[in-house]
Amino acid sequence: MSLFPLDRNETGADEEAPVTLTGIEVSGGDREQVLEALRLNRQILHEPQPEAEVDEAAVRRTIDRLLDRLPDAD
Repeated sequence: MSLFPLDRNETGADEEAPVTLTGIEVSGGDREQVLEALRLNRQILHEPQPEAEVDEAAVRRTIDRLLDRLPDAD
């Protein structure tokens, strides 16, 4: 399942400009939020995202940061 298409009208993004996915972060310390962000980041890496470029290195760094936070999550 693709995480896109974005509604470019709502985001103000240019129709021609490619969207680059760098990972999904969470601001809270809720364990369920961290787990959901990990699941979505895995999805970005392993499922086709035809309407976006995926910066795999950035997504993997995001996953590493989330994994580091997991033991401290509520």
